[in-house]
Amino acid sequence: MSAAINIDELTAELQRLADEAVESDPGFTAQEIADAMGYSVKRVRQRVLRPLLNAGQLTRGERTIERIDGRPATVPVYRLTD
Repeated sequence: MSAAINIDELTAELQRLADEAVESDPGFTAQEIADAMGYSVKRVRQRVLRPLLNAGQLTRGERTIERIDGRPATVPVYRLTD
């Protein structure tokens, strides 16, 4: 069984990522958060994003990315609430 996720540690890590990000960047995708934290995307969605969204500590937005076939796709992005 894996270790429990501490919400305070997660918000600190998200803040660190946000501080390093480009100012025009609207937030991070679940995949980007998973890669930075070393978790699976499923674990990030269930144990990181959901609790922080419910607590009002994250804001959900959207970003358009280019899919592997070259077509645009809209994906959800998350950033810490001010």
